Amino acid sequence: FDHLLRVQAVAMSSQFAIKIQGKEVPLSFRHAEDEQHFDKFKEMKAFVDWCNGLDKEFLVKNITVQSIDMFGKRMGFVKFKAEVTDPHGNSLPNVVFMRGGAVGMMILIVCEEDRKQYTVLTVQPRFPAGKFNFPELPAGMLDDSGDFAGVAAKELKEETGIIVKTKDLVDLTEMAFGSSYQGVYPSAGGCDEFLRLFLYRMRMPKEEINRLQGKCTGVLSEGEQIKLKIISINELWRAAPDVKALSALCIYENLVARRELPADGLPPAVGRRENPSGQFRETRDQSAGYACETSAVRRTFKWERIENKDYDYGSIRWMRGRTRLVVGGGYSGELFPITVL
Repeated sequence: FDHLLRVQAVAMSSQFAIKIQGKEVPLSFRHAEDEQHFDKFKEMKAFVDWCNGLDKEFLVKNITVQSIDMFGKRMGFVKFKAEVTDPHGNSLPNVVFMRGGAVGMMILIVCEEDRKQYTVLTVQPRFPAGKFNFPELPAGMLDDSGDFAGVAAKELKEETGIIVKTKDLVDLTEMAFGSSYQGVYPSAGGCDEFLRLFLYRMRMPKEEINRLQGKCTGVLSEGEQIKLKIISINELWRAAPDVKALSALCIYENLVARRELPADGLPPAVGRRENPSGQFRETRDQSAGYACETSAVRRTFKWERIENKDYDYGSIRWMRGRTRLVVGGGYSGELFPITVL
């Protein structure tokens, strides 16, 4: 267990201790019957990852496990309370609901006939939210493998019936945060859960898109009762009060605005190159013209539309016709046909 190198635990009668960042921290169980799960708890991947990623400014003096929910023989959810301070001795919020990470997948379907863009929501009962028909992106909890893309592909197949290859998934959170964060944290004040968000882009005939509408999916043995809902990507922001959907949409739209992802939603196979460097590059497509190639910093760009002198500061907008690029108040490019996306 390489991932256990920094987290060690010992048990002495009813007394337990966990080593976090090289320091022994006393651990106790509120309920004696939960002590039998000590070995599973200290090897629980979510707990190990949490301990390994804990910033050195947190000084943990003790941990009390308040409740454990088992998923069969596997650790499910754990709630614990810690005595923790900052380096100056100030007490900090100390209750953790531990459930580990999860993946969320935003599917972007481009209609082959009219190139309109759609996305897929799953609608299912969510008892904790009190909603029997809760709309959200397809999602699933991570397993102990830590294979984000693999779990995402598996959940897409189970919840939508769409079979994907992991290499075709775009890791939105990695593109946004790099290695700084494992994902998006929906409730960091009380829960360790993070959401790794992926994008999957595909073409589909209109007839096939219509067949997905209302399709029943899910794994019945796991209590899933899922119905698919197909909506325009433009309606996602107000169609689902789901943090996965809103976070994925926010990251996606910003990556498109920075031209790190194509705005037409099509995968790279149609001729475009991804642009992870955050700078413009020349792109071609049979249905479009040319874009400008420049090494200037994107945030200084503004586009000037020749016809009516509309200016747009701070963001990139695609405009029909002949357009010129303005940088820092001076012209740095000649008139050229701009790609219409």
